[in-house]
Amino acid sequence: MLDLQALEKRIASRGADMVMVSDRVLTTKSAAWSLHGIRAEVVFIRNDGWTLGVTKDLAGSAYGLYPSLWEAWLELPTCRARPIIKYLAVDPAAARDYLWRREVMIECPECETVFKAEEIFYRCDPFPSYGAECTACGYMITESEWLVVKVLGENPETKGGK
Repeated sequence: MLDLQALEKRIASRGADMVMVSDRVLTTKSAAWSLHGIRAEVVFIRNDGWTLGVTKDLAGSAYGLYPSLWEAWLELPTCRARPIIKYLAVDPAAARDYLWRREVMIECPECETVFKAEEIFYRCDPFPSYGAECTACGYMITESEWLVVKVLGENPETKGGK
């Protein structure tokens, strides 16, 4: 479990770990400012504590990098972390920036637990994204280890498209 208060303090004093300066281009906070004149306005907090700062116009792209791994987000300069579900209420388009998504049951290669995961094909990606953390052991499962046990189907309510 993340200590969001400690992360808020760290972000307030040092800023985000990395800053997105254009779609899919990340750099350090100092390079973002000195080379690109960019300061983060929104910071996304991943479930492992890593942080990504972005301008408001790039927030949708940043959300698309790790949609299932973002734990919280905050706006600068307030530095008050909020659950990621609140971000989707502010920017509902971020949740629809994909061509398709489906729910599947996958098996963890580490502990053999079967759990629900998502396959997503984002508009800006050349191929679908596969990544999930095992609910039992915490092992991070990526494309090369993705073993679908059952396809639960595509939910028409979550089908993408702008």
